[in-house]
Amino acid sequence: MGDMRRLKDGSEADAMYVDKVLAAAKTLRATQFLVFYEFVRKCQTEGRPFEGEKATLLRQHDLIQADGTPYLSVRSILRSALQGHEFDLALGSPYAVH
Repeated sequence: MGDMRRLKDGSEADAMYVDKVLAAAKTLRATQFLVFYEFVRKCQTEGRPFEGEKATLLRQHDLIQADGTPYLSVRSILRSALQGHEFDLALGSPYAVH
């Protein structure tokens, strides 16, 4: 195992994996904001799996499983990192403060 860190939601994740997920999410936010927004919403609630072009894009960033649903670890990281509301969403540090 790498450098395990506690997230704001109470779970733990490898710091290198967290960095990878955040980089992918930031790229998605910068290039495909509406897909990012929908992805974030599905990470916060259970919803139908992604299909088609959206699923292909999210798989390219390794954010969803083969069935089109977000990985549980990705959900935890994004839930912990999200700041703001609706279309003012931003990504901050997902790490819990000691």
